[in-house]
Amino acid sequence: MTSPAPPRSERWIVRLFVVVAVLLPVQYWIARTSVLGEPYPALIMPAFDGLVTNPDGAIPMESVAVVVTFADGAVEPVPLRTLFGGAPSSHVISMAQIALKPKPPRPDRPPDPWWRAVIKQYVVPGLVLSAARKQYWSGPDPRTVVWLRARLQEVFPGRRAAAATVEWYADIYEWRGDRWQRHRSRTTSLTVPL
Repeated sequence: MTSPAPPRSERWIVRLFVVVAVLLPVQYWIARTSVLGEPYPALIMPAFDGLVTNPDGAIPMESVAVVVTFADGAVEPVPLRTLFGGAPSSHVISMAQIALKPKPPRPDRPPDPWWRAVIKQYVVPGLVLSAARKQYWSGPDPRTVVWLRARLQEVFPGRRAAAATVEWYADIYEWRGDRWQRHRSRTTSLTVPL
């Protein structure tokens, strides 16, 4: 006597399991070898490790301070969240890193093969530009300077900004006794003439 065939739904579950089992290593390989990072949509989401600590148990962070110098010589700090106005707070530091943080010059490298150049130019142009601006620097983009001038005019109506200085810091927070203590060191600076 033979057993009856499993219902169709059970066969689909087995097939789906096999497909996922085959695709997981592929996704892992793409995530580890691709410059673009995790594929989206992904079969599994990347790990979110939570708070990153250094070997001493301290918490390293990056912070930024923007100071505006006006035509009359007055100086006034501007919080980054005020400067980036309606942008989501989770994007403010990333936006500042792209637009207002100096980076090392781009290294010389051979040109991309034709197929990679086509993908970069026509398939994912914004992603490539964003990645390049995060890594390499040729000074503030002229459009960024125009935006910064207009934004400071909105924030400080009736005053003319002459320059904006952006100071980047490496902050390390350590738990000392009963409170957190911050150690701050300046990493880089950018002055944008307006």
